[in-house]
Amino acid sequence: MARDTKKFRKRDVLIFCAIIAAVFLIVVVAAFAVEHLPTKHTARNEEITTPATTEAPVTTTTEATTAEVTTVTTTAATTVTTEPTTVATTSETTVATTEAPKTEAPEPANTIDIKEDKPPAKTEDVEKINAELEEIADNYSDTGYNNNIKNIVLIGVDRQELGESMYFRDGGQSDVILVLSFNLKTKEYFIVTVNRDLAVPVENYSSIGESYGFVTEQIALAYAYGDGSRASGRNVLKSLNYLLGPDISFLGYIAAPIPIIRTMADAVDGVDVYVEDDFTGVDDTLKQGQWVTLRGQHAENFVRSRMTMKYSNVNSLRMDREMTFIKAFAEKVKTNFTAQQAVDLYADMLDMVVSDMGKSEITKWILQCYDYKFTGFHKIEGTDGPSLHGSHCTYYDPEEVADLVHELYYKK
Repeated sequence: MARDTKKFRKRDVLIFCAIIAAVFLIVVVAAFAVEHLPTKHTARNEEITTPATTEAPVTTTTEATTAEVTTVTTTAATTVTTEPTTVATTSETTVATTEAPKTEAPEPANTIDIKEDKPPAKTEDVEKINAELEEIADNYSDTGYNNNIKNIVLIGVDRQELGESMYFRDGGQSDVILVLSFNLKTKEYFIVTVNRDLAVPVENYSSIGESYGFVTEQIALAYAYGDGSRASGRNVLKSLNYLLGPDISFLGYIAAPIPIIRTMADAVDGVDVYVEDDFTGVDDTLKQGQWVTLRGQHAENFVRSRMTMKYSNVNSLRMDREMTFIKAFAEKVKTNFTAQQAVDLYADMLDMVVSDMGKSEITKWILQCYDYKFTGFHKIEGTDGPSLHGSHCTYYDPEEVADLVHELYYKK
C-alpha cells in the first residue's frame, strides 16, 4: 500500500512539470507573434496621432488611402479653387493645395497630383467676381410670359384708416391702382398706373360676402365690394387679371389710406414738384407754373384734388400728379437716405397699410426699389363713355392694352 502511494506521487510530479513546460512554450510563441504582427485598428482608414520629430504633429496611418480631391468651380470665376486635400502614404498624411510632396517611400499607384497654372483666387476675389457676373437665366412660360418679372399692386383707398370690416361692400374705393413690376434679370422696375374709372369686370358681393358674379363697372369699386382687407385686395387683383390677362401673376397687394400721402411728404421733409395744373380755389399755395415743396395737407391736396378742379379730364390729370409725386418722393429718398434708412423710413408707414404680404417681404421689395433702376410709368387710361350704375366710366381698347402688356411682360 505504501509503494502504490509513492508511485502515484512520482507520476503527479511528472505531469505537473509537463504542464508547466507547455504553458511556458505557449507564452514564448505568443510574445514572438505579437511583436512581429502588423498593428490593426477597428476602422480601415482610422488615423492615430503619434509624437513628431518636428515641431508640428504628424498624423500617421498604417494603410494608404486614395487621395480625395474636391474641386469647387465658381460660376463667375475662371479660377478653380481646390480645397485642402488629404494625400495619404504608408507613413504620413499631408495637406496639399498644389501638389503632393514627394517622400522617400514610393508613392501608391492611386496617388493624384493636384496641378494648377496659377494659385487659387482669394475668397474675397471670388465673391467679388460672382457678384459682378451673377446673372439670372431667362425664364419664360409656354406663352412667352417673362417669369423673372414680379408684380405687386399698390392701392390707394379713400379712407382715413383701413381695417377689416364686419360687412362687405364697405371697404372704400381704390382711387389709386398701381402695378409695381420688378425685372429680376435686368435689375429694373416700372409702374403701370390704371385709371380708377376704367370699366372692367368686377366681382360683386353681398354684405355677408356672398358672390353675385362679375359685373362690368368702375375698377375702383372692386376694393369697395370686399371687407376692407384681404377680400378687398384680392378682388382688385381679379379685375386686374381681366384687364391685363391671366398670365400676369401678383405677389400680393399693399393698400394704404389717405393719410399716407402726408406721412410720406413729411418723412422726407417735403417733396419738390412742379405745379402744372390750376389749383385756384382749391389750394392757393400751389401756384401754377412754379416749383413748390409739398408738406402735410398741401401734399394731399396736390395728389388727391379732382372734383373741384376746372377740367373735364380731372382724373387723368390726377393720375399724372400721382406719378409726379411718387417719382419725386422716390428720388428724394434715394438721394438723401441710405438703404437701411429707407427701410426705417417705411417702417412707420407699414403700420398704416393693409396687405396680404408680410412686413419682411415688403421690406425686401423696398430695398429692390432702392437698388433697381426705374424705367418709367405706363398709363392705362381709356376714353370717356357711357356711365354705368350712375358712375362715370372710361373704356379701354383691348388690342392697345394687349400690345402694352406684351411689350412689358412678354418675350420680345
